[in-house]
Amino acid sequence: QSRLKAYQALRAESKRRLMQDFEKNASPTKTRGINSPLLEDSLLAMENDSEIHLLCEIVSASELPIADRTSTDPYVSVYLGVQRVHKTQVVPKELNPVWTVDTSALFLVSCSAEEFFSFSSGLVFRVMDYDSLNQNDLVAHVSLTQSELLQMKGDRVSLPLVVPPDIQKRNPDQVFHPKLNVRVRKAKPEDVEFMKKLNSIKGRGKYEGVHAEASFVSPKKNRVHLLKRETKKVDGVTLHRVKPRPDPTRPEEETKWMEQSAIDAETMKPSYEWIE
Repeated sequence: QSRLKAYQALRAESKRRLMQDFEKNASPTKTRGINSPLLEDSLLAMENDSEIHLLCEIVSASELPIADRTSTDPYVSVYLGVQRVHKTQVVPKELNPVWTVDTSALFLVSCSAEEFFSFSSGLVFRVMDYDSLNQNDLVAHVSLTQSELLQMKGDRVSLPLVVPPDIQKRNPDQVFHPKLNVRVRKAKPEDVEFMKKLNSIKGRGKYEGVHAEASFVSPKKNRVHLLKRETKKVDGVTLHRVKPRPDPTRPEEETKWMEQSAIDAETMKPSYEWIE
């Protein structure tokens, strides 16, 4: 009887928080490009005790603050409530990092609808600066509510990041406009199966591919060798080697070496594949 009362109280509190969330986000969130939430769909998910499965991708970040003396070694930790559900790999010394499948860009959020709506916030993204000697610093953060997450359809969304006061004090002359680019959509059964297979081979160190329906991660590593040049100058123009590799759908010479402005333009184009 006591467990039943506790469960009913949890459901009532979850619905109350959902109603508050809906009232805050009743109008379209233009800055994020996310449609206004559908309260009926969210409540229906709770009533049916259905499972929530979200496929998420941390694409990139831009204009991050400098956390150390000259740069930042960013990675992203993602929380659902107090539980960390994902962490990307570190991108060394980069204020405009890009994450890929190789660096843990993709992750799956799976839980019951009741648990999903019981938290005071949805997903919290914390951009951290890795420090091998001292404590890792919080560089910036942003959150997405439950209702926003359920309305996302897999399009790339640029989220303005909040910079903590201590980071702002370290960089008094810097103008802060950092953003985190993410994609979220409801996961299909084949997505869930794909992520299970992908996670099962992490850390094995084997040249093994993963295939699920139309998605495939190649076993070829094809990483850029550490001794290879990262930049070069051609006719006075600085070109950067594109990472992790050139666009496989275009001639290699088009995207192997590019100017920074061209790389920035490419990253903002609509994505046509989830898996590179």
